[in-house]
Amino acid sequence: MESDRALTVGLSRRGRGEVSALLSGLAALHVSGTDVDWAALLPGSGGVVDLPTYAFQHRRYWLEPSSATAGAERLGLDRTG
Repeated sequence: MESDRALTVGLSRRGRGEVSALLSGLAALHVSGTDVDWAALLPGSGGVVDLPTYAFQHRRYWLEPSSATAGAERLGLDRTG
């Protein structure tokens, strides 16, 4: 059974340019699941770009602590209780 749904998007705001309001409204429609033909609206904009996957590869990209910097004692500090 298909449900009848209506979605309204405001395209007019005081202090906001017409182009900005239109693009914001189309973006809201896109996020809600409506198909928007971005290529027709923004010709020559570069197309679709794949999202990077490195955040989901469970790899660490920061340095591991070494024994030279592992403890506060190396910095002349005492341990807390």
